[in-house]
Amino acid sequence: MEVGGRRVADLMDVDCLAWDEEAGRRVARAEAERLLVRARLTELRPAPVDAGTSQGRGEQPDGGARGGGEQAGAGGTWAEPGRWGYDEFVGEEVALRARLSPSEGGKQTAFAVRVVRRLPAGVKALWDGRIDLARLVALDRLTAPLDGSLVAQVAGPVLAKGGRPSLKAFEQAVRRRVLVVDPDGAARRQKAAEGTRRVEARTEPDGMGRLAMFLPALRMLAVWARIDRLARQAGTGDARSLDQRRADVAYALLMGESLGRVNLEMQVVVPVETLLGLAERPGEIPGYGPVPAEIVREMSQDPRCTWRQMLTRRETGELVGLGRRRFPPAALARHVRARNSQCVLPGCNTPAGSSDLDHTVAWVDGGLTENGNLAPLCRRHHRMLGRYKQRPDQVSEHGARQRWLVEQGQPGHMTWTTPTGGEYHTHPDNYTET
Repeated sequence: MEVGGRRVADLMDVDCLAWDEEAGRRVARAEAERLLVRARLTELRPAPVDAGTSQGRGEQPDGGARGGGEQAGAGGTWAEPGRWGYDEFVGEEVALRARLSPSEGGKQTAFAVRVVRRLPAGVKALWDGRIDLARLVALDRLTAPLDGSLVAQVAGPVLAKGGRPSLKAFEQAVRRRVLVVDPDGAARRQKAAEGTRRVEARTEPDGMGRLAMFLPALRMLAVWARIDRLARQAGTGDARSLDQRRADVAYALLMGESLGRVNLEMQVVVPVETLLGLAERPGEIPGYGPVPAEIVREMSQDPRCTWRQMLTRRETGELVGLGRRRFPPAALARHVRARNSQCVLPGCNTPAGSSDLDHTVAWVDGGLTENGNLAPLCRRHHRMLGRYKQRPDQVSEHGARQRWLVEQGQPGHMTWTTPTGGEYHTHPDNYTET
């Protein structure tokens, strides 16, 4: 087979990566085109005007709301035609041509109409290859509760900075911006969402089962921190994996076993103006994302909370200082993990609290244990780097290096060089970005 007029077997590693990137851009443009033509199709199928029926209102002839199918927007998939004024059976046409179920055809058609009308900048970014479809789906979902004028205030600044290194980072940027442009609504929605907390159980193959807890984020993080801390206390002779130990700890706790107490620490970065009620800028839980200002102020009233000063540069939002109240190495570790709240390989979402603190210049090569030479790396990417992180080794027969390289020019600013010579950058978390 050929790619771009060249046999696949003749491509070098650099060519493979370049064509992979080009294929991504082509797929994104094709997805944008599909959204545009589906939205155009709905314009050609306006809702019938018939005063004697409920056509165009997303309702059944007997006046009841049409049920079933996936949800898409506040009224669900079947309410979307009435919302946007197109015939309710367009989704069936799309489904037959695309070989989808009727409900999936309705869902995808409604999505196309919503994003073309509410998020034209998002569709343009998809067309240009600056984001992928998954990011547009996330933007649509996270801005669904907002009025049209606020949607533009969220989408514009977020899309101006591109798709971010990962989908999670993009979603956090959208959530953070939503909290900034609609702080009252965000807090109100979070309060309402707490009413949906629940525990779910389902069967799985091979005699297994899944138990899931749907909790407010702060409770979920506290539960996870305790399970993780207890699981990591197992002795070195324990043959179980960390995942297995976590599962066993959770079961033991739920069945009433006493596994002892552990001290938990959860960091929340918040502007002092927010704590004083002078601003509505959101707080931030490193590794999780933004938290509404009202929720953070409620936390501050909890007598169990201990606050440490964390200083940021006003112009960049980067963390530059941390009040030390414990043994200095512990404070330094807290600082580094707050400065870069995830593994510093671009796109890796492993929380810094679950990652190793790696010396960018290895200790054996004279690297110091200091802020500018430490960064969180998950165990996998720590192993990927190995010991010699600044020394290119012998090249392969194709002229490519065999090793990944990394440099830390300023604290938290990482430059990665791949075996094929590509350069990628990681920056410290920005706790004031809006």
